Amino acid sequence: MRLLSRALLAATLLTLVAVGGAALYLAGKRASTSPPVLVRPGIAAEKGAGAWLYAVRAGRGLVLFDAGTDPKGRPIDAALRALGATRDDVTDVFLTHGHTDHTSGAAAVPRARVHAGAADAGQAAGPDGPPGPLERVLGPLLFTGPARVDDAIDGERPIELPGGGTVLAIPVPGHSQGSTAYLLQGVLYVGDVVSYQDGRLVEAPRLFSADPERNARSVAALASRLGDVPLVRICTGHGGCTPEGTARDLLQAFAAGAS
Repeated sequence: MRLLSRALLAATLLTLVAVGGAALYLAGKRASTSPPVLVRPGIAAEKGAGAWLYAVRAGRGLVLFDAGTDPKGRPIDAALRALGATRDDVTDVFLTHGHTDHTSGAAAVPRARVHAGAADAGQAAGPDGPPGPLERVLGPLLFTGPARVDDAIDGERPIELPGGGTVLAIPVPGHSQGSTAYLLQGVLYVGDVVSYQDGRLVEAPRLFSADPERNARSVAALASRLGDVPLVRICTGHGGCTPEGTARDLLQAFAAGAS
């Protein structure tokens, strides 16, 4: 029994060291950018420090889905340049959840209205109280500044954009308590509730989710909710976007496997 306890302690310490090292690496890479990817006309994706963010033209305005890790917003600038836009064009930022690798860049667009799930609003504003089992390690290492949440979303609802267009916000709790998916122009932005890998949707690493079982149920409910809604792509926080026209089948396949 004593030998087993020592082995578990050693495994735990190794995990914490590995996670801490990864966090420090990402902190050093938060300003990095890559060539933006044009997902569809008017939609640019940018990957900075491992996390994807998306800039989208909507009517006369421009919105962001997630904001990345860099508080100076350099990955945001890269995505905006791909659309011939600047920070002043951004009217709204939609945060899929409160984890710092998706929220820190929101401070770089202070004029924009920031939307997030109500249960994650406090987490986005500071490093205290994150629900993920390793966030208490990652948060202090990666957290760089508050993301002011102007609109705390506590249920499914449409959100009208000032430049024209409507974003449908759908709560999908599990990865975090306030995880929210957003649908605009047939593209679904889901953050970390699923990831796209090797031609299929997979769950996020359980180590970083508050409630993996609830997350699976939320995605299954999402697939049912969007059964008749036009859906062309799913864009994730760490796996990029699904190919054009495959989103519904991939989402239903994930839901079937999770049920």
